[in-house]
Amino acid sequence: MHQPHIYPHFPLLPNGIPLDSLSHFISCIPFSALYVLEQNSAAIISSVNTEDKVHLVTNLHMFIAPHYSKLGGRCLSMYLHFLAATLNALPRLRL
Repeated sequence: MHQPHIYPHFPLLPNGIPLDSLSHFISCIPFSALYVLEQNSAAIISSVNTEDKVHLVTNLHMFIAPHYSKLGGRCLSMYLHFLAATLNALPRLRL
C-alpha cells in the first residue's frame, strides 16, 4: 500500500532509537530486500525537504555502507541509484 505520509519520517528514524539499540536495529534490516523501495524512491525523495535529504543520505551511508557485502547485485544497484538520485536532488552550491 502506497503511504507517502510516512516518507518524511525515514530521514529522522535513527534519532528516535537509543544508541544501545542501534546494533539490534541494524541487524534486523532486511538488506537483501532493499530493492522493494525502488518503485517508491522518487516519491520518497520528492516528499522530503533539503535538510531531510541530507539526513537521509547520512543515514543511508551509516546503515548500509558497512553492509555492502550483504547486498545482492539488484539491491546494491537500487541503493546506488537511490543514493545518487537523492544527492542529485540537493541544491547546487554556487561559488
